[in-house]
Amino acid sequence: MPNERLYPIKDLRLAHGVDEAYHKKVVKNQLTGERCIVNGDFTPFESYRMKKIENEFAVLLFPDENSRNEIMNRVSIPLQEVTKDLGIQAIFNGVEDLPFHLTLEVGTFVNVPGSQKKTMRKLLVSDDSPLRHVERILTGLTFHLDTLVVAPNSYICAGRFDEEQGSVYKARRIAKRCFKLARNKVLVDKFGEPNFTPLLTYEDIFHLSISRLTGTVSGEVSNRFIDRGREIANEISKRPIAVTIAGTFCDIETSFWVQHVPSLLR
Repeated sequence: MPNERLYPIKDLRLAHGVDEAYHKKVVKNQLTGERCIVNGDFTPFESYRMKKIENEFAVLLFPDENSRNEIMNRVSIPLQEVTKDLGIQAIFNGVEDLPFHLTLEVGTFVNVPGSQKKTMRKLLVSDDSPLRHVERILTGLTFHLDTLVVAPNSYICAGRFDEEQGSVYKARRIAKRCFKLARNKVLVDKFGEPNFTPLLTYEDIFHLSISRLTGTVSGEVSNRFIDRGREIANEISKRPIAVTIAGTFCDIETSFWVQHVPSLLR
């Protein structure tokens, strides 16, 4: 069922430009991910770094139960079966790794003293924070993810920047403005260090992580893994996965990671 609320970009030239860049990035990630696996050119995942996550403020979106079940049954379980059959070591979101989520935006504290970080956090999570508007915009919306990127860190996403993505585009800009407002209210030096800035890597692809390879893959096994991953991807492209947003997380990442994956923290 189509969304009743859509937030398309009205500037058609801007929308076309964003879509073109978005699609190129998706294709590039597909090719790079497969090449890294075949060539063994990646570092197996071991752990999350506490020093990193305690300096990141994240806006995460959580799928509803029906969406989680569809992701598990159509993507995670088939890919788990492939890794098991081929003897590949991996961990999966919704199982050993973090719960299924989509990252809207991440801001990084750079050399911010603890007292100032605490003050900025209070502004960002307050009831009158613009981030609450982001929650209202996105909760209840459905996004159709039709692309599986098989890589050392595999994920699903939308292959094109369509009208559903307009809400993500606009919500990210609200989040960036909110980050800037908190920074400007608290930090005296707004352009040097200390600083609080969004991660540009979350500018384009709106994705949901599926798995991380925790061991090396070599020889013919890597090719078989890619081939079977493509079979799963082909099925998803024919029948996209509908992901409906049921809730959000807006806070410094530490509490979420400690709650769900304490054994993976270092």
